[in-house]
Amino acid sequence: IRYLLDHSELVESVQKNAGVVIVGSKIVIKNGSITKTYTIVGHHEASPLQGKISNESPLGESFLGHKIGEQVAVNTPAGQQTYEILEIS
Repeated sequence: IRYLLDHSELVESVQKNAGVVIVGSKIVIKNGSITKTYTIVGHHEASPLQGKISNESPLGESFLGHKIGEQVAVNTPAGQQTYEILEIS
């Protein structure tokens, strides 16, 4: 815990309504007919089963900086997948 506190970095708050995916954003994405909801979090908070994905994971990192309606291509173990961002909050 001491190491984490000593090496943590304070990130300035950014308006969540800026319209782009940032750490802390809750997003709704669609891949084909499947719709999922994720929250982009730091790697220590990640819990994919709870819908919390790390900003450092291939999926989470791919969404950062994108806007509603954009198509995002992500390289996954199953091959390249394309997701559409439906909502950001």
